[in-house]
Amino acid sequence: MTDAYTLGAYTSADADGLIKPADLTIARMVNNVAQYEMRMKDAVNFRDMNRLDDQMIFPKFTNQYLLPDETNEGARPRAQTIEYYGKQFSLEKFSSEVKATYESSIRYDREQQIMQTILGSGKGYARAKDLNILKAIRGGAGIVNAATGTWGGSSEDIVGDIGGLIDDLFSSEKCNISEDDLNRMIIYYPSKVYSAVRDPIKTFQTDSAAKPVTTTKMQMETDLDWARNTYGITWKALQDLNYTGEAIAVIPGPFTADHYTLRNPNFPEVAYIKDEEHQVEKWINHRYHGTFIYPANEDNLEISYNILKLTGVCAATTYPARA
Repeated sequence: MTDAYTLGAYTSADADGLIKPADLTIARMVNNVAQYEMRMKDAVNFRDMNRLDDQMIFPKFTNQYLLPDETNEGARPRAQTIEYYGKQFSLEKFSSEVKATYESSIRYDREQQIMQTILGSGKGYARAKDLNILKAIRGGAGIVNAATGTWGGSSEDIVGDIGGLIDDLFSSEKCNISEDDLNRMIIYYPSKVYSAVRDPIKTFQTDSAAKPVTTTKMQMETDLDWARNTYGITWKALQDLNYTGEAIAVIPGPFTADHYTLRNPNFPEVAYIKDEEHQVEKWINHRYHGTFIYPANEDNLEISYNILKLTGVCAATTYPARA
């Protein structure tokens, strides 16, 4: 076990044949932290694969099913040939390093140093996985609309924007989404419009010049409450969407999106190095992961009708430059 550890009274070594309270390898500790810290984990299914490249095969069914024939007694149904199409995908490699200096052992804070670097590595992998999922979902939207106005602005219509997405979804001839599926919908939106989606819905009257004039605020439901109570929608704020100005709706399910991680005994996730020259111990973490979007059909391999996107819900924030 190259990634065994000993942290004070806890160890992953099993010398006495008993399972320890902290019987976790460095790799598993990092993975557990990453899974806990992820913010996009509800949008995808998590799966393992034992190779770096794969291809998934799908039948060329209209609406993903074979329609049976209505037949007379003793008659045979028509023969239907099942044809298939495929979509290829590959995993990407990510690496990080955990280290502890010899001096840390002298100071008796070796355990603390290792634990803090494990936590940092886990949070880093969570971030990498979130960005990988978000990138795939942003590019995989089958329905894309522009918001009526910026959310929180004078011309906003959050309820109308969400309703328009759903109307366009059900208007698609190749859509295989039911009304019940909407109860699983998650809307990821820019965190800087957090208060806008919680602002009580306004009522308007129109004057002779056809200009909407706010007459009162009805303290009944917010846009968030209305969408949740009407459609069963869950809302999640994401800071990363501040930089795109988009809101993304995902209907999670078995055929929306999968996030894959390489699990292969020939690929150790952690390598241990004892560097005498620099007087440090190193645990180098390596991971392969990637996100697969299930195709809408053979003509639209990169999009899914289970993913919808609204653009222009807020002004995009400039991404800070790296130091």
